[in-house]
Amino acid sequence: MSAAALETRGLCKSFGALTVAAGINFRLEAGARHALIGPNGAGKTTFVDMLTGVLSPRPAVSCSAGRTSRRRDKRSA
Repeated sequence: MSAAALETRGLCKSFGALTVAAGINFRLEAGARHALIGPNGAGKTTFVDMLTGVLSPRPAVSCSAGRTSRRRDKRSA
């Protein structure tokens, strides 16, 4: 298996007592394409916001091209 272009392990996000994402594992190989589909409120935007650093996941671990990132919230939550 080649190195992932993007990988997450166990991403979680809560706003106070409300958990909006729990245990997201995702791996995207270089050159691969994936679509995020689901009903309103399924967490698609939250997942992308965690990947891009708009929201800070808990635990805040994601990997891109073999580098691990730990990010802080850029918007208040």
